[in-house]
Amino acid sequence: MGRVRFRDLDPNEIVASLEDLRGPEQGAILLLLWGRWLDAGDIDVSDPGGVRLAYQALSADGTDAIQAQLITKNTLIRAWLQLSLDSRSTRTMGAALPRAESWE
Repeated sequence: MGRVRFRDLDPNEIVASLEDLRGPEQGAILLLLWGRWLDAGDIDVSDPGGVRLAYQALSADGTDAIQAQLITKNTLIRAWLQLSLDSRSTRTMGAALPRAESWE
């Protein structure tokens, strides 16, 4: 039997459509402990660094409902090439959101 990693067992969710993403384009969003592996806290999505931090965490660990609430379509498209996502998150997002592959 091969090595089993946590990421192999952890379900990876993604919204069904870009149109489901209705998060804020400006201001702070609250990422809970599950989403950052740090303390819970506000992240400013007006700042490109905040977008990267938040969207990477949400893509990897957020449920589809939380992604819909905190990610916005236009910001995701603008930030896509700057996100450091693991291959599983990229594949999941690419399969669910076919346009994601063309953003690269």
